Amino acid sequence: MADLLSTIQGEIAARLRELAPAIAEYERLRTAADALGVEESAASRPVPRSVPRTDTPARASAKTSARAKVRQRARGRERAVQSPTDQAILAALEHGSHTVAELVLVTALPAGEIRDSLRHLRKRKTIVKTDRDGRSAYALPTPAA
Repeated sequence: MADLLSTIQGEIAARLRELAPAIAEYERLRTAADALGVEESAASRPVPRSVPRTDTPARASAKTSARAKVRQRARGRERAVQSPTDQAILAALEHGSHTVAELVLVTALPAGEIRDSLRHLRKRKTIVKTDRDGRSAYALPTPAA
């Protein structure tokens, strides 16, 4: 069993060494594309994995700050985009408040998925939680007068 584990570990380490230049190239191109303002949807971008680096500390910190800026911009784009579940919930709430069970019936989506979306929508203050007949319901916020 120990031989099998050490063989697998060796194969993984060899593959990581083999792929490290490709990942470094991807990061350089992504930084250049971001500097030039090239947009790419977050869904189509592969998520780079971290690979042990042998860079100098100065170059590593410059790369880290550039990567942090890229991640920050990507997070901003993700917030602006609503998932299909969010869109379905908001469309249902345009007709009045609904409980989770009612949203399941109206949207035909799983309850867990609806609860997750409700949590995110409440965090962004897109919806509000209300009390209807002693049960928790969700509604669109009323416009301030």
